[in-house]
Amino acid sequence: MALLFADEDFPFPVVERLRDLGHDVLTTLEAGLAGLGTDDPEILAESVLLGRCVMTMNRRDYIALHGLDTNHAGIIVCKRDPDTEALADRIHAAISTAGSLSGQLLRVSLRMRQVGNHPLWIGTAGDARDIKGVLDAGIHAIVDLAAEEHPVQPNRDLVYLRFPIVDGGGNDPKRLRCLMAAVTALIRERVPTLIACRMGMSRSPTVAAVAFGSVYGKTPAEVMKLMAGPSDVSPLLLRELESVMT
Repeated sequence: MALLFADEDFPFPVVERLRDLGHDVLTTLEAGLAGLGTDDPEILAESVLLGRCVMTMNRRDYIALHGLDTNHAGIIVCKRDPDTEALADRIHAAISTAGSLSGQLLRVSLRMRQVGNHPLWIGTAGDARDIKGVLDAGIHAIVDLAAEEHPVQPNRDLVYLRFPIVDGGGNDPKRLRCLMAAVTALIRERVPTLIACRMGMSRSPTVAAVAFGSVYGKTPAEVMKLMAGPSDVSPLLLRELESVMT
């Protein structure tokens, strides 16, 4: 059970679900701070006084505040998800594996997305680290693209391939060729695979779209339509991947 403080913009259905899961959640409304124009540093300062980890959808500002001072009771930054129960469950899982929340910044992103009905998933670095969730989804292989994250510690049953790449140009063509050869082989053999990058928004969907398209004769744009949820494809990375596939 964690002591949590929900920022003003935080969805109340997520609060209710977290309470059902046993967490003690206080909202800014209940604390008498809602509608007063209280700024983020004040909310964070109040959470410190209360000894509660603050939860927010305001990722950019709270990540910046954490960078300035880690002397706080914890910060959980989230991506909006219309499935509020699933979001609450991911927050609960992140809390359960974090140990002490004091001074920590936890990032809770969108859930893994399956590409149509094919055994291929797009996810975040956090998804890749959630080995139980990976195994529960029936995934047999993880392709880790997150250059800025620590390597995943998989169990002995999982195939784990790490190809650290960046969103923009400048990736090593040899590394990209090896990456795409591995991913296309996994797709062709229908090995249930998770392709993960830090936020699951750019590198992983781009790699999946190019590799999947090469196997099934589709354009990356056509493959993107099979992926539920938002993507932010880097044109530079897309061109690099397409060039090593020709």
